[in-house]
Amino acid sequence: GQKTIGYGFTESQYIKRGRMTEREAKNILVNEIIPETRAIVKKHVKVPLSPYQEAALISFCFNCGEDSLKALVCRKGRLNDRNFAAIPSIMKRYVKADGKTLKGLVKRRDQEALLFSSEPRA
Repeated sequence: GQKTIGYGFTESQYIKRGRMTEREAKNILVNEIIPETRAIVKKHVKVPLSPYQEAALISFCFNCGEDSLKALVCRKGRLNDRNFAAIPSIMKRYVKADGKTLKGLVKRRDQEALLFSSEPRA
């Protein structure tokens, strides 16, 4: 029920454009959204992350919001307590909108959980 544009941007400054090319959307994502969301992740996460873990949390935060990220990482027994193993399964709980489980959110959380659990290759 929420209007989006580009790669799921909801801010009025983007919505009021009405249209956006893929190039414009990618530029906004790379130059604005990802850096802003990375800063939020860095503000709340107090443990070292692999690039994959950071990317998964950036995606999660962009989609679920800062409050959900804080719950994911700051609650007792979670990421900031070095419980890395719990994060993928907890991420997968964030799949509802208006009380209904959405297939798209299930798929996105599965992808984020897999990314979070990935190991960098040499």
